Amino acid sequence: MKTIGYILFFTAIQAVAALLAIVGAPICLILAYAGTCRMDYASGLIHFPKWAWLWDNSEDGIAPEWYNRAASSWKVFVWTALRNSCANFRYVRGVSNPSRPLWRVTWRMFGKPFYAQAGWQQPTGRPVMSAGRDIYS
Repeated sequence: MKTIGYILFFTAIQAVAALLAIVGAPICLILAYAGTCRMDYASGLIHFPKWAWLWDNSEDGIAPEWYNRAASSWKVFVWTALRNSCANFRYVRGVSNPSRPLWRVTWRMFGKPFYAQAGWQQPTGRPVMSAGRDIYS
């Protein structure tokens, strides 16, 4: 696939993710406050019901202890709807692929390193779009 094809495909993935985030925000809010979560005793993680899998987070659950020690409903909503919206979308077939490119630029401003990136993160192949301070430089 040529570069323009990757750019168009990445844009389509981001558009679908944005739509899922918009649709999922009220779902996450209702589920966070309804208390309809389930505990996965094998992993020790709390999850949404299976029908809401797209808005769950299979790796960290909906209330990671390091982020939400008190397991407040508001923090569950923030984690699932705002911070990690539709986190499990990355597991849908065709979304993630480590052989796809990552575009990354870095620069210095006020003597501090910054970055911007978009594409598929290595080595997982998960789609990523982020910018900020480059703490690794």
